[in-house]
Amino acid sequence: MMARVGYRLLSYVGSGSYGVVAKALSLGDGKIIAIKASAYSSVAEKESSILSYLSPSEYVVGILGQGKAEVVDGCFLEELMGNGHTGPGMNANEVVYIAMEFMDMDLHSLISSGIGGYNSQVQVRSLMWQLCNGVAYCHSKGIAHRDLKPSNCLLSLSKTNGAVKLKLADFGLAVKMEDAEAGMKKKDENEYVSLWYRAPELLMQSNTYNCFALDIWSVGCIFAEMLLGKPLFCGNCPEEQLNIILGHVGGSSNEMIDKYWDALSDAGYVTTLVQILTRPRLDSFCSCGCFKRMTDNIGFLAGIDLLMKMLEVDANERITAKECLQHPYFSRFIPT
Repeated sequence: MMARVGYRLLSYVGSGSYGVVAKALSLGDGKIIAIKASAYSSVAEKESSILSYLSPSEYVVGILGQGKAEVVDGCFLEELMGNGHTGPGMNANEVVYIAMEFMDMDLHSLISSGIGGYNSQVQVRSLMWQLCNGVAYCHSKGIAHRDLKPSNCLLSLSKTNGAVKLKLADFGLAVKMEDAEAGMKKKDENEYVSLWYRAPELLMQSNTYNCFALDIWSVGCIFAEMLLGKPLFCGNCPEEQLNIILGHVGGSSNEMIDKYWDALSDAGYVTTLVQILTRPRLDSFCSCGCFKRMTDNIGFLAGIDLLMKMLEVDANERITAKECLQHPYFSRFIPT
């Protein structure tokens, strides 16, 4: 639980579907921290539990405490509300707070602004090494994040050498798998993973899916986005998203078509299904115009090979987080 000390609101940081995040000063010890306020107590408590379970880790944002509204400065939420930074249904009596270490920015902001030369080989490889380590650590503990995207990758910037440290955050949709090796889960009513980072098996409404493989697809999308400076697959709906993906990475095997036939037909994806059957799979991402630009940025084909293995349409053939760390792309990389 959080200590009974006040937190002075310094600035609004951002918000999402499950809450709002603010930069705050701990009046007890004078430290700058981040506080996430959520009106969904079950989600906040699950996230707090998972963060505590994963701590300490150099690749996951650290949790400092969790508690109800009465342990936080009474003016905290009211000030957020007064500035229009809280969602519907949030009030001071029901909100659950999670106190976390403060990070300077997120990966989305870095990509958007170009600060620090995000598209340089060294920078991208360093961030990818940290991202893959974070995902591999979570998976080794049986945790699937299920909402990996640039805005959920937080960064701290060194004031001495300019090094960028990446940590995973926002575990509100994460799940702890009973079988950490397989990571299989039956389909439920919730849609996990933001659309642009959603794996094709979710788009094709598979009845069961490997949660760890979902994360790897998202990591591949983040990898491509760092290199391009913009998201790779930008659909407006699941059907369009699937079609865009197939336009880049091609079709699949007959076994996979059999696997998804019923789900695709029931979902009205018949046209897309025909495209899967008739479109040949690309031998190399390099044959696509957008990937030619990435080849120039990445400098050598090892990175393209890793990207291909992450963005494998068949989840059973997709590379694992542990295998990513052993890939030749990182063979000469020296972590700082």
